[in-house]
Amino acid sequence: MLFPALVWSQGSKFGVRAGIDFSKFLGELEVGESYDYSNGFHFGINYTYYVTDYFGFGGEVIYQQKGTKRNFNGSGFYPIHKPAESEYTFVDGEMDMSIDISNAYISVPLTVSLKPFSKLEWFAGVSPNFLILPIGSGSQTFVHDEETLFFDQTLTYQYYEDTNEEVLFSTFNPAVFCGEDVVNIQGTIGAYYHFDSAAEEEKMFKWFDLTALTGLNYYYNKSLYLGARVEYGLLDLTNQKVDYSMAERNGNSFIFRDDRDVQFSIQASIGFKF
Repeated sequence: MLFPALVWSQGSKFGVRAGIDFSKFLGELEVGESYDYSNGFHFGINYTYYVTDYFGFGGEVIYQQKGTKRNFNGSGFYPIHKPAESEYTFVDGEMDMSIDISNAYISVPLTVSLKPFSKLEWFAGVSPNFLILPIGSGSQTFVHDEETLFFDQTLTYQYYEDTNEEVLFSTFNPAVFCGEDVVNIQGTIGAYYHFDSAAEEEKMFKWFDLTALTGLNYYYNKSLYLGARVEYGLLDLTNQKVDYSMAERNGNSFIFRDDRDVQFSIQASIGFKF
């Protein structure tokens, strides 16, 4: 008796949506480190199959920018490469660093939806996310002492393309004293500047992420809607082999962090279904 009613009310909807993202990393922090929200955008297409007027399944293909603002302000160190030496000399000092990380993904959210009212729809599901373009930009200031060893640097990171000891064009490369040696510090560096060739194939962020999501859509009419959703990461984003501590070191070597960084994001969208 129920089957004819179900068949009568089922239907397919195609749509598009676009909007803005507010995202940050969540994870274990060291002394002096913090994560803040970063802004991005998203756009893509979607499909929903409504089994009844109140229940459906959906899928999307979305381009979206997620990331975080990573800050470090406190006691740290800086690896300095003296011209006459083959290895770095790690120098202690005060570090003030800020970088805005933007990771671009192609995402395929898969959801189930309930529509208890004609204008309100709740949905939840999971989203496989494929990283295509991770970048970062920012700056850092290091002070060992205020007379001989202090400098500013620009950070321009392309996490997929940068290699070890990557030096970017800069019109200002400050000269500083490290002990009795005069050393030129690069004014602009890439993501893996301090690593040796053994780490050249390692990248900071993993190519695949999986997030759980939930949200609401409010329909102005049968087609136009406003949406909001929250996503929470289920997998570690960062690669331990290049994720090093900025506060602690082991002599003239990095201490790599076996921590778990996940993505958290809030999205606001405007969409249209037809």
